Amino acid sequence: MIIKILLIYQCILVIKATNSKSEILLTQSVQNNGHHSNLQYSLELNSSLSHRNDCTLCIHQTLPSSLYVNSDELNELRRLNQLLACASEQIDVEKPEYLSEEINVYIYAAINSSIMLNLPIHLRYHSAKVDGGYEKVEIPKPLILIHCTTPSKEELTKFLLPCSACSDAYCNWTNHSYKDITSTPNILHMPVGNLQHYYIVVIVTLFVTCAGCVFISTLVLKG
Repeated sequence: MIIKILLIYQCILVIKATNSKSEILLTQSVQNNGHHSNLQYSLELNSSLSHRNDCTLCIHQTLPSSLYVNSDELNELRRLNQLLACASEQIDVEKPEYLSEEINVYIYAAINSSIMLNLPIHLRYHSAKVDGGYEKVEIPKPLILIHCTTPSKEELTKFLLPCSACSDAYCNWTNHSYKDITSTPNILHMPVGNLQHYYIVVIVTLFVTCAGCVFISTLVLKG
């Protein structure tokens, strides 16, 4: 009797483990930590997804106001077929952090058992503060969406998004859960100016500018 109970309990554990097994494994990491970095995505899909030739994968990444993507850079990567990505709006690369809002970026890829994608990201300048230091910028986790020409019978959350990078046509995408196996949080550290150095910077800047003007004027008059 005890053996039967143990066997039944073991079967229940196996069933639970099977049901809870994620179809997608994701590793998200920052490469070349600095003002200009790459946000790298490594995805592993199980056979039930990777064999679907009629499906496309989309990573919906929200970037905080401290970060931006360069639309011209993404256009060039699309032209070279190196990365199919597009921002949801026109990006002003000159805006500082305090005048900016978060950005939605959509990255597309064909379904495969293993997918590696690199999104170029850039830090915006922050306002100076007393004592300066660094501002911590944490990158949120993305959404993994899949669109198939043959609709799935599963009841999954659907989103209406562009069918492909920068497309005017919209399709229904299903939100897929995934297992995040990233080892460490994705955090960037942005150096900010020190307000206590304000007057020193102004004086030195004016002095160098005036000295440069005098030097150039002297050369012109001598010539």
